[in-house]
Amino acid sequence: MSSLYKSPGVHIESAGDRYIPLERVETGVTAFLGATARGPRNEPTRLGSFEQYERVFGAGDDFMSHAVRGFFDNGGRTAYILNVAPAGGLDPAPDDFIGQQGTEVRGLQALERIEHVDLLVAPDLMFQYGRSVAFQDPGQVLAVQRAMIEHCEKLHDRFCLLDALPGHDLEQAIDWRRQFDSSHASFYFPWIKVRKGEEVLAPVPPSGHIAGMIARNDKVEGVHRAPANQPLEGLVDVAQRLRRRDRDHAFDHRVNTLVPFAGRGIRIWGARTLSSDPAFVQINVRRLFILVRKSVEKYAQWVVFEPNEPSLWKKMVRSIDVFLGDLWKEGALVGAAQDEAYYVKCDEETNPPEARDAGELICEIGISPVKPAEFRGIRIWGARTLSSDPAFVQINVRRLFILVRKSVEKYAQWVVFEPNEPSLWKKMVRSIDVFLGDLWKEGALVGAAQDEAYYVKCDEETNPPEARDAGELICEIGISPVKPAEFIVIRIHQWTRERTDEDKEVAPAAAAAAG
Repeated sequence: MSSLYKSPGVHIESAGDRYIPLERVETGVTAFLGATARGPRNEPTRLGSFEQYERVFGAGDDFMSHAVRGFFDNGGRTAYILNVAPAGGLDPAPDDFIGQQGTEVRGLQALERIEHVDLLVAPDLMFQYGRSVAFQDPGQVLAVQRAMIEHCEKLHDRFCLLDALPGHDLEQAIDWRRQFDSSHASFYFPWIKVRKGEEVLAPVPPSGHIAGMIARNDKVEGVHRAPANQPLEGLVDVAQRLRRRDRDHAFDHRVNTLVPFAGRGIRIWGARTLSSDPAFVQINVRRLFILVRKSVEKYAQWVVFEPNEPSLWKKMVRSIDVFLGDLWKEGALVGAAQDEAYYVKCDEETNPPEARDAGELICEIGISPVKPAEFRGIRIWGARTLSSDPAFVQINVRRLFILVRKSVEKYAQWVVFEPNEPSLWKKMVRSIDVFLGDLWKEGALVGAAQDEAYYVKCDEETNPPEARDAGELICEIGISPVKPAEFIVIRIHQWTRERTDEDKEVAPAAAAAAG
């Protein structure tokens, strides 16, 4: 019995007066589309481990099995498996994936009713290409991938990860990617190599492993953190190693690459969608919008059929405001104050009489999502040409600048794809300041005090809004390097007067020179 009630009797409480919290929906729930060895057909089946997958659908050396294993190895928690294999042991066709023909609900159509899904992959599509009689032409793969994107855009609540075709090199992958333009999808290259027992297998598509990493990232960091620069588990190598300029070239074309780093594992280097819309080029921005949309839609179910009046609007605004305020506190939204990071509007202006008469309730939400630092700009002042500028003629000066630049660039690897906001800038300044301070203490920099020997600047002045919108993070460093004594000048003067007693007190070296 509630402590509010002091005596026996009937107590009436209005449920409508209570605060109804807006709960955040689960993210990283991944649907796997493809044919399996056995198991229910066209019936999305929820799983929580690879062992469950083996029991229900069987496992082998097919791409689907490796992708599901990679999903759970990388931190995935919940997966839905949709087996599109036709009856009678026939090879799957594009329509089995898409679900366009016939009266049976199948393929992507069968996934529409699963509200929890927010990621979609189809690694088996690449397994069928070249093996199934119905997948002998690249255009058939293209049709399925386009259908996956349309599925995500239609429902507004999910995001798909696309694999490159088998055997494609980087230029072919870029050409393939050019056929898509959507903020509800991303594209990855190259394929990965996985191990089973002691044997390194042939390359497999990476989408399942990446989906698991994204799910892990959502849990640990949050949806707003770019799903990149994180290690992938359960793989041995990449199918093709890319040089730095190749990675830059891929990035320019919105192809996210998988890159091995010495001592840091294989990481995803890029968090771009396939969209040409500057507002939605980052995966984390689109997925943050999906999170907000799905969470608000789920919360608003209780509002249906409630009296459409100001008291209801205020309840909605209050709940949504608390939800968005929590996202802001977690660093998902940009703004020095909450009213700079988001707004919620549900009043007579958004709900005029004609809208209310039509049974509509309109709530307007605006958010300012944080964007990742994709490019690190490091400016080191003082370096000029080696050959003609007197400020830079010494070898040690040039090599000191090289040391500083390489050390800072190596350190800044962890910064890439982190939320580009003041807290990140402060961390960088603090670390670089300690590094340069040590150089000053060692005598590598000139100055009576540290602020005379160097400076580090990474703030709103070096990172204006237009730079941050472009994914740039600019840190400015100035150093004053110590220079060597290259020419020792000894001046010898001839005495033109008699020596006095005062002259006898001069230092022996000077006296010898004078004599």
